[in-house]
Amino acid sequence: MAYQHTNNLELAIQCYRKVLSVDPTCEITLNNLGFAQAKNEEWEGAIKCYKKAIEIDPNYSIVYDNLTKIAWDKVSQFVLQETMVFLGGRYPQTAKVTRTLEALRLEYERKIDNS
Repeated sequence: MAYQHTNNLELAIQCYRKVLSVDPTCEITLNNLGFAQAKNEEWEGAIKCYKKAIEIDPNYSIVYDNLTKIAWDKVSQFVLQETMVFLGGRYPQTAKVTRTLEALRLEYERKIDNS
């Protein structure tokens, strides 16, 4: 976990994989690996780890929060991209839409972090 906090994601991912080679049923390690992969934008790997953690312990709630964060990030990226394409960056509203989406994303993350 310490490597993850120093943003040394590659080393964190290696460490989590090593732990999982010894105990592949550790839902906490699976969640941590998924979180590191998500921060590294390795979405498919992160989702796979989260699903495996849920199979092991369906009551491990933090995993659901982390899955939701990925979904939110992907949806907000899609909406922002489509809005930018639609507006073509020519209108003053483009910046406002971008700021609003970012504010909503940050508000959502604060709610997740506080739960």
